[in-house]
Amino acid sequence: MYRLFTLLMVLCLACNQQARDNRGTNDTLPTDGTELNDTLPIGPDTSLPFNKTPAPQGLYRVVLPDGEHTVSFYKGQRYRLEEKVGRGEPARTEGEWVPSGGYLWLYKQGVAVGKYRWQGDTLVYLLRGKEYLLEKLPWAMDNDVWRAKGKAGAEFFGIGNEPFWNIEIDEQKGIAFHLSEWAAPARFPPARPVVAGDSIQYNTANDSATLRVVIYHRFCSDGMSDFIYDQQVKVVYNTTVYQGCGLLFK
Repeated sequence: MYRLFTLLMVLCLACNQQARDNRGTNDTLPTDGTELNDTLPIGPDTSLPFNKTPAPQGLYRVVLPDGEHTVSFYKGQRYRLEEKVGRGEPARTEGEWVPSGGYLWLYKQGVAVGKYRWQGDTLVYLLRGKEYLLEKLPWAMDNDVWRAKGKAGAEFFGIGNEPFWNIEIDEQKGIAFHLSEWAAPARFPPARPVVAGDSIQYNTANDSATLRVVIYHRFCSDGMSDFIYDQQVKVVYNTTVYQGCGLLFK
């Protein structure tokens, strides 16, 4: 009887070990629920080491062998990307960035369109098996003067030169357009924003002039400072056109 009991115990232990071995073979998914293939993450990475890495914020650029790659990261895990090849018009993309597998991924409508990783405090762009260091650019939104405009309630503030001018849009109070030679800005009633493609338009008028403002979602340099702005702007005062750069605060 004792020999029979011992034999049964040995058989039971062998069965349990085989079950454990089979489970280890079949269960290949990470415990955090993330599954990666060569290019696309399925879900966000919740591993502790990556969560300790600060989220990117601001504007970055790298010059590639065939063009430029410029990306801005915003709060709420939003981004805007401009990719320029040769002398062609930049391709523009907006969407959500997601941390996964130790990388930062840019998504547009569920499709990954960019991949990055941190190297110290430097962001690295990964493209076709190669790595490119991105330069962090001076972002106009980091300027205290421009930030103060947004805190004061402005939806948009833009500037231009030759001649110098600025425009401030407050959707509740109105629009103020100012040329440098004027003693005071020309003020216009509030206008409802109209979204058309990749732009926002405002049309208004006062007793002596008409004003049309078109804001384009494109990175812009004012040509006078190192700052890069998030928007290009065109102002049509009566029939005169002024081109410049600006920031949306909403």
